[in-house]
Amino acid sequence: IYRAAGIAEDTTERKQAEEALHELNATLENKVAQRTEELEHRAEQLQKLTLELTEAEERERTRIAEILHDDLQQVLVAAKFQVEIVRKKIKKQYSGTGNRRRGQGHVAGGHRQITQFVP
Repeated sequence: IYRAAGIAEDTTERKQAEEALHELNATLENKVAQRTEELEHRAEQLQKLTLELTEAEERERTRIAEILHDDLQQVLVAAKFQVEIVRKKIKKQYSGTGNRRRGQGHVAGGHRQITQFVP
């Protein structure tokens, strides 16, 4: 009888250990699944943030390019107007026959230098 009780006791301990191992395994699987889900969610968030950052950078580049383009355009147009004013003044100043050709050469040279940059 003693032996039968010892075997029954031994089997019970073994079953309890198997049950505890099974519970620990299930708990571990749940934690792994939960953490995997969290990581996937964070990866999606990072991907969205990366896309938003890229789009914001592109918008900012476009905005800066437009500002620079508009500003440069205004400067060049103003320079063109000033060259035209100077050309007219020189034309008036050199209105005589001999002086006129020399004045036209000065104006034409300066005008060519400026207008090659103006669209």
